[in-house]
Amino acid sequence: MTLTRQRLLKALGMVAVGMVGIYFLAINTFPIVTNDSLEYLDHSRAPGTYGMIFKGYRQIGYPAILLVGRFVAGLVGVEPLLFSALLQRLLLLGALAYAIWLWRWRANPLVVLVLTPSFLVYPNFVLTEGMTVPLSVLLACLVSHHFRLAASAKPDGSGEDNRIALALAILASAVVFVMISIRFPLAVFGMVPVAILGAAWFRNERIQRSYGAALLVFVVVSGTFSGLLAIENEREFGVFSPGTNDMPAQYWGAWHITFGLHPENKAEPSLAEFWDTGRPHPRIALVQSANRGYKAQAVAHDGDIDEMLELAGLDRNRERFFSFLGALRGGRTDDLISYMGAAILADARSVDGAMFQSLFAIRRGGEAFAERYNDGQLPQAVITSPVFPRFPSPYLRVMLSFMVPAAMVGVFVLAVYKRRLWMGLAYLAPVLVLAAAMGWILMDNVRFLLSGSVYGIAGFSALWDAKRVNRPPFGAR
Repeated sequence: MTLTRQRLLKALGMVAVGMVGIYFLAINTFPIVTNDSLEYLDHSRAPGTYGMIFKGYRQIGYPAILLVGRFVAGLVGVEPLLFSALLQRLLLLGALAYAIWLWRWRANPLVVLVLTPSFLVYPNFVLTEGMTVPLSVLLACLVSHHFRLAASAKPDGSGEDNRIALALAILASAVVFVMISIRFPLAVFGMVPVAILGAAWFRNERIQRSYGAALLVFVVVSGTFSGLLAIENEREFGVFSPGTNDMPAQYWGAWHITFGLHPENKAEPSLAEFWDTGRPHPRIALVQSANRGYKAQAVAHDGDIDEMLELAGLDRNRERFFSFLGALRGGRTDDLISYMGAAILADARSVDGAMFQSLFAIRRGGEAFAERYNDGQLPQAVITSPVFPRFPSPYLRVMLSFMVPAAMVGVFVLAVYKRRLWMGLAYLAPVLVLAAAMGWILMDNVRFLLSGSVYGIAGFSALWDAKRVNRPPFGAR
């Protein structure tokens, strides 16, 4: 490579990095607090009262992160909720920088997706998705880096320590996913360590013991945690399961299909009792107050789903299939869309309206919210958008609708062509299983699928960057 070409590539790289920074800073950093956020904040302030799992499905992982964040924020003198948003955005920025360093220009599909304004808003949410979306990008990079080192391994075992360190980082990330899952779908990322360690097991006898021990630790930690959740749910709801919100979640998903994807049903008289106030939650609350015990409530919700779909002329099993297909396209519905416009366009004068999205804050005001949920401190914001202009971009759901299926096909084709089937499995399996699980409960919602979607798209960049190998497809010895 000539010196002139090197300088040109370096200059282009600096311009690209500068553009990434402009796009990033065009979206202001501030905490967005929704109704769900309030329950995480309560849980983080009194973990002993709320236990390992709240309401049978909100696990302690994210409240624990908020608790630690509040402690660190106090040490450095930053408002706690702003600190959480900064932490989540920095995690996304660091993961994106890792991806660009790792895959160079082949990271472009991921970069284009991440720099969508709606995507950049996600780390501002005080929700599990604020943490899992950046973490999924980081996990995808760790997986790719691990397979790169494994492909270039020397017979003398040099570089083994680096690969083991990456494997441990992958295990730690997967454990975090298991701990902060909602209704347990993100626990599918626990399949990633299995694929990683399976590949290592077949490739090199020398590292079987250390990798096997790491996998055992993951299984024991995740299994113990899941067991403790199940025990707590058995005690409170009479259901031995890590998550007990399946039927209300299915009703929530069916409601959004009935009225979100088919808005003409809003004016249908026979569906008036389900449309109610334009939200699914009043009906869920009514069922739970009218039926004693979780099992009776589940039966009532199940009956409501069948009745609502039948009145709308929809078939439940057919909708599950369509929901699965929708999940493979990033999701057909988006329950956070109503917050996105205000968050993207927020400036110093309107940022309060974008931050306070919970009914509590809307009805009682920011001061009451601060006193109740944030130790008397009003949430703060870092306003950078006046300096860095926003650029037009397609809406996130539109981009996902073609990027996710294209990436999945690309991962499969590249894994076969490059004889990297273990690597392909590490990227494909979690996304497909997540889509199947969310499709079954009729929740092909962008919010719940975004971690899997971005992980799959990053997987395409990883396979694109990977070198073709000559050993047998599954690395048999």
